[in-house]
Amino acid sequence: MKHRIAIALTAALVLTGYRHDPQQIVPVEFPEPPVEILTNYFNSIRLPEGSYRMYFSGYTQREFGPDRDNQNLYYAESENRFLYDFKCKKERTTVERIWDNDYSAFPSIVRYGGACYVSFREGVSHIFDENGIAAGKTRILRSTDCKHWKSVALLSKEGYDLRDPKLSVTADGRLMVIQGGSVYVDKQLVDRVPQVSFSSDGRTFSDPAPVVYENQDGGVYDNQDRPAWFWRVTWHDGTGYTVSYGDVEDNALELLKTSDGIHFEKVTTIALDGFPNESTVRFLPDGRMVLLIRRDKGDRKAYIGVSRPPYTEWDLTPLRFQIGGPEMAVLPDGSLLIGGRAYFESGETRTCLWRGNEKGDFELWKTLPSGGDNSYPGFLIEDGELKVVYYSSHELTRPDGRPRAGIYLARIPL
Repeated sequence: MKHRIAIALTAALVLTGYRHDPQQIVPVEFPEPPVEILTNYFNSIRLPEGSYRMYFSGYTQREFGPDRDNQNLYYAESENRFLYDFKCKKERTTVERIWDNDYSAFPSIVRYGGACYVSFREGVSHIFDENGIAAGKTRILRSTDCKHWKSVALLSKEGYDLRDPKLSVTADGRLMVIQGGSVYVDKQLVDRVPQVSFSSDGRTFSDPAPVVYENQDGGVYDNQDRPAWFWRVTWHDGTGYTVSYGDVEDNALELLKTSDGIHFEKVTTIALDGFPNESTVRFLPDGRMVLLIRRDKGDRKAYIGVSRPPYTEWDLTPLRFQIGGPEMAVLPDGSLLIGGRAYFESGETRTCLWRGNEKGDFELWKTLPSGGDNSYPGFLIEDGELKVVYYSSHELTRPDGRPRAGIYLARIPL
């Protein structure tokens, strides 16, 4: 027997440019037991052949029980843009909440030594606790099957708020985690000193220590005079590359490189207005470097940058949309997969994935179950599957009603 349920389309359709009546109700038929739809997690895309597809998330009592820790993505297809008449199918994508202690956010994922590792910031809120103190710690999880997770490290540093911990594997085979080190006085940010930790066995990690940032003349920058944020390190041909950004007034990024994960030196300055900041470095099959850059002033549109060795001359192309917490992967065919926080006209945000190329042509691919403070995905592609780790506060609350965030893992067949 087929079961019918009414779904209200949401403002997420604005992302693709389609307008709709917010009160429009669309009947959907499900060829399986009743499904509870987690509303507000929709997106609609136009398929190459001209039909339309709408994604949404949900779960069945039969499959997952009432705890909602696991969710499936569903999609509906129609020949018309209004989706009045469509058939619903279940994707093979699954989403699971893997950690929800306190306020967990800003994750990354990597495979190392036969296991998957996930790192993220663990704190009381996005920044401050009830006493106005910012003291985030770096939690690192380990799993051999990406289903059962165990904490192997909780890193902290007195006087620092450790943020955005990003994992990578160094040229000499160590597991590395680069972390933003923020210093607050009376809730005012007064310094940023990137910190780094290492592990040779994936179980014991060194205490966070400041990086050494050398200039092109061989001198060392004073962190107090030059606050910096190293967003993510990507290793290529024995060298690690990262992008550093500074204050809101800066209209430029600095591309840096390292051979040991501790000592960094400047490669070039990348001029770009609109307060460019969080940026992910990847490499195309032909050796060109590609950057995905967040901007938070002006039109706020993200940028794609492409450069050939020695990576000192850059071609920069704006995207059609803003993105927060940018992540990027180069697919086997050379195309690009990007992800991050999508910003809707309604003021809502979602964790979204787009597919496209280094020319800046991207189309929305998937919207993951998310809301509130969310996103900052990390990608791991292996065995024909995309693993996406991200955070979201759409379904967790504290006893006093305030939201809190958990870490989610989506598994998407490619």
